[in-house]
Amino acid sequence: NHIHDIDLSNKNISEDDFNNIIKAIASLSPTKLDFRDNPCCSIEKFRFIVIYNVPSVEILDGTQVTVNERMNAD
Repeated sequence: NHIHDIDLSNKNISEDDFNNIIKAIASLSPTKLDFRDNPCCSIEKFRFIVIYNVPSVEILDGTQVTVNERMNAD
């Protein structure tokens, strides 16, 4: 299964919910993922956590994932 675009913006996703959601999303291999305007976005190193757990993501919160971000997500 491959879903290209997942928009979870402004869904009031907490840090606790984020941990469960990110695991589920990883298996869907999205290329675009949007978490904007959620409490979980304040997690330290949020972008790196998402990039590490969802390696298929190319655009995160409307911003292209860079090679540098990908390397630092390991």
